[in-house]
Amino acid sequence: MEDQQQIHDLLIEYGHDLDTRDYVAYGKLFARNGTWDGSLGLHKGPEDITSMLAHPQSGRTPAPFDPKNVQSFHLMTNFAIHVDGDRATARSKWTFFTKGADNKPVPNLSGHYQDTLIREDGQWKFLSRVALHDIPS
Repeated sequence: MEDQQQIHDLLIEYGHDLDTRDYVAYGKLFARNGTWDGSLGLHKGPEDITSMLAHPQSGRTPAPFDPKNVQSFHLMTNFAIHVDGDRATARSKWTFFTKGADNKPVPNLSGHYQDTLIREDGQWKFLSRVALHDIPS
């Protein structure tokens, strides 16, 4: 149960780091040879993954996070975590919300993650994260 809780916390931290634009912390969630595969291509290792988010093609602004002016966020749900020693798999869903014209959150995209995780230096890290879009596909 402790391993499952640590992995659950990792999945939540991923969304937090992404939404608060802490791209260095985000990159550190990945193992030394960890990969991220999704709409921005395949990226390997914490530095490459960090650079992917900070790159202009990502559509993310380099401005620091302003908690008083949140324009978008990810909602992470439906965690299914299976631990086998120092490796694990996880599935989860994500929904991306943006601020609508009336300042209310509007769901914009949704998808799911397929993860392989590894315990590296005593901490759970992403060995492989595949980010898939479901709506729109």
